Amino acid sequence: YFENNRCLFFEMDTDRAAVCGQCQKIIQISDTDDGGTAVFGNRVGLAAQDKNLFNLCNNDGTYETTTNKETVEFIISNDPVLSNNLTSLMTCHTNRTNPNSVPDYSITCGPQLEVEEEEYTATDTPTSVPTQITPSICFSGVTVVDTLEQGLIEMSELTINNHVRTETGEYEKVYGFLHRNVDTIGRFLKLLPSGIELSQDHLVFVEGKGPIPASRVNIGDCLTGGENVTRIKRVSSRGVFAPLTKSGTISVNGVVASNFVTFQNSKFFRIGSYETPFSYHWLCRSFQRPYQIWCSFSNSGSCEHEQYNKDGISEWAVVAMGILLRLLSGNPLILGAIFVPSVIFVSILSYPIVGVGALITLLGCFSFSWSHPYTKRAKEN
Repeated sequence: YFENNRCLFFEMDTDRAAVCGQCQKIIQISDTDDGGTAVFGNRVGLAAQDKNLFNLCNNDGTYETTTNKETVEFIISNDPVLSNNLTSLMTCHTNRTNPNSVPDYSITCGPQLEVEEEEYTATDTPTSVPTQITPSICFSGVTVVDTLEQGLIEMSELTINNHVRTETGEYEKVYGFLHRNVDTIGRFLKLLPSGIELSQDHLVFVEGKGPIPASRVNIGDCLTGGENVTRIKRVSSRGVFAPLTKSGTISVNGVVASNFVTFQNSKFFRIGSYETPFSYHWLCRSFQRPYQIWCSFSNSGSCEHEQYNKDGISEWAVVAMGILLRLLSGNPLILGAIFVPSVIFVSILSYPIVGVGALITLLGCFSFSWSHPYTKRAKEN
């Protein structure tokens, strides 16, 4: 919604305005009856409501020079994303210049940087080792989520304890963030026409495929909750965010996505060349479940005041990722020996019926193999 990634701010008495690029403009008028801005606007036929949003450009993106587009008939009222974007911009500016407090000019108020780059085609294949040293775990700050409290807002405005729409259409509480950094410029894949921007390792739900890495989405794939993908671009945008919900899902730009990522450019967890039947979405949600339960019942407030490292990754997530990356980079036999009991243990904690069932199945297989004639002969020899 912004051109040239630059905004200019204006003020007169208690009224404020901002113009971003050539096209987008917001005017906030505090006194719509007797204020100077309102009186002048009404006299010359300009819009003078308490909040006025305008697009000063033509359909081709060029600045309109022959028609005054700041009259009432040109007020934008049917674009909630643009409204939230410009309103948040103005709120940020007025807060940092509040005359009743010390101005904080270190706060950056402006459009989220978005630089479109080359087209992207899914050509990568699954690997048994990590696809990169630190997988990307995030959505961009300009993506939009549907909240129970505020309606549609940008991801950069989302906070712990907000309730967001998830896979089922229900709203669930955000109990934490895996990744949260408002200033980092991240690299994302932008899936069009939905416009969802997410890191290449992030899992997104595709009809007929389930939760797969964004890097493996193809042109023509139908995103769950969205439309068929017509283009995929690499972009750089400001802000990196990975909120957590109980179901492990979240609706972003109307598209259902996972809270989690893959570490092997694969939907399923791999041990060496063997692809297990466990999806990364299921595994991550299962291993995350104890922490989610802790956050739900803890009265200490520790989950509301998470600590993040310099890259914006939650401190406990850093530890967990470090362990997993070390195991994935090591001997597959060691990985398998640790993986199986870990999955059973976490399953019992997270999903008691499934976990106990898996344990009984494993014990049954072990008992069968131990009593098998071949095993007996091997023991005798």
